[in-house]
Amino acid sequence: MTLALNTQFLRGETGPSAQIWGELFLPTTMAERFPAAILMHGSTGVQNFHRQWASDLNQGGIAAFVVDSFTPRGVTTTTTLPRLIDAYRALAFLTHHPRIDASRIALVGWSQGGSVSLYAGMRRFQAMYGPANAAFVAYVGIYAGCNFTVLDETQHDGRPMRMFHGTADTQALIGPCRDDVARLQQTGLDITLTAFPDVHHRYDDPDIPTTGLIVGISTGHCTFLESPNHQLEAIRKQVLAKKQIS
Repeated sequence: MTLALNTQFLRGETGPSAQIWGELFLPTTMAERFPAAILMHGSTGVQNFHRQWASDLNQGGIAAFVVDSFTPRGVTTTTTLPRLIDAYRALAFLTHHPRIDASRIALVGWSQGGSVSLYAGMRRFQAMYGPANAAFVAYVGIYAGCNFTVLDETQHDGRPMRMFHGTADTQALIGPCRDDVARLQQTGLDITLTAFPDVHHRYDDPDIPTTGLIVGISTGHCTFLESPNHQLEAIRKQVLAKKQIS
């Protein structure tokens, strides 16, 4: 993971522009407008199970916008924090869509995208990059990476946040998420963490074997702290090598 781009983001420095896209899934009911969820993929890009989530949300009368941060840029991975800009731009787009209820748009993210959900409610980032006249109504982080500690992280917009994590996750450890939730709860934020015992990373992906999970090189075991000059500094390093978990 390249930390330079994260540092540029934290400093508010403008990087190269990119035109990205997403898939919008609308329910088939005759409602005039729908609540919506913006879906942010993880570090492996858009997968089939994200589209299945979109279909399931449609069954509940909720529109789903699956944002693709990777394919338009021609990359297979990118840093976490700058993807907040993708989420904010998707919010601005949906706000003006004639079939979407702009007052009911939530943000849902998996893994690296779950980190986007975790940080998108911070007033600091909203002021720097968010749309002026739009806001998320709620945030959902699914096995999010919580290994970034940034300045002013407790200054939140106050919208509800729900997090879901497996206790056996070896790519995005649950411990830092528990710490984040505890800090934010102390501020009065409506945030909860639901822990699933003995459950691994990407537990909702049917293409991942239930008997084991192949884990690649991961920075989920590294903890990064933002310094006063907006540099990200590693305060704990423990990189997990590729192995089979049984």
